[in-house]
Amino acid sequence: MHAIVTESPGGPLLFTDIAAPTPTVGQLLIDVTYAHIQPPLPKADAGTVVGSAGCGRVAEDPEGEIAPGTLVAFADAQGACAEQVVVTRERVVAVPEGIDEAVAACMLAPGMAAHAMLYSVRETKDGDTMVITDGASEVGLALTQLAAAAGATVFSVVRDGSGEEAAYDAGATGVFRYYADAAQRICEANGGRGVDVVYEAHSGALPGAIHPLQLALEACAPRCLICAYGQVDADEQSARVGIAELERHGGLYLTHASLPWYTQTADEFRYHSQAVTRAVEDGTLRFHVREVFPLTEAATAFEAAQATGPGCVVVRI
Repeated sequence: MHAIVTESPGGPLLFTDIAAPTPTVGQLLIDVTYAHIQPPLPKADAGTVVGSAGCGRVAEDPEGEIAPGTLVAFADAQGACAEQVVVTRERVVAVPEGIDEAVAACMLAPGMAAHAMLYSVRETKDGDTMVITDGASEVGLALTQLAAAAGATVFSVVRDGSGEEAAYDAGATGVFRYYADAAQRICEANGGRGVDVVYEAHSGALPGAIHPLQLALEACAPRCLICAYGQVDADEQSARVGIAELERHGGLYLTHASLPWYTQTADEFRYHSQAVTRAVEDGTLRFHVREVFPLTEAATAFEAAQATGPGCVVVRI
């Protein structure tokens, strides 16, 4: 079968032929239709098939329970950028009729991350106030839509004009840039007080702008929560917050939410994946597919996914 593999750890991608995977009991064989491109490239051994999320139709169920042709979405497989992939049977969700397959491919990874932060890290309720940094990212827009639907007031922080438009369209009450006084502006917009929770995306600082973590410290109300998420560079000193800083800014709580910790069990995965699927089906949660590439152009797709601009990038198999 055709697949996209790494030529070296974190290095160039190669379109090649490899042996098709074989499912065992507890797994499903999926004919992939779309793969969701999520940079950066994995720092994996040469020959590793890239991609972890997408959608497709069941080709084989060794247990004989799921009918061939059933459309499913998945978010944590190994090797989604291929004509076929093996997925743990408890880590898929059925895709209802009416959800576009390209949207289904990219809804679970950001959607479940957002839902877990809103309903497992803490329970979002009507009247909550929050800041979402990197608000035009896939997760940022999913957070905004789900939080706004729950009655929360969302202040989004974005990098450019296209992000500002997308954040407002997602339901943000106010949208800000990373100005030096961004936290002060947010507090003023929130009636002169800090917010109940800040979702901080580890997006990195812009030249001459406030660091997102500093913004989080200054915008969070005393005894409230900073929930960081996303990839952390262990060597980046600026991505660290000391205990003394949490005390100085009001006895704040700090956590780092990683989706695998909130989908450890089949029940947890089912809870978040089905909630996201229902929200997409009823229009509460929308995903914009910005670009679609053929499998042969997966390397270009990864470059496009790293470029600025709201929306998802997928590969059509």
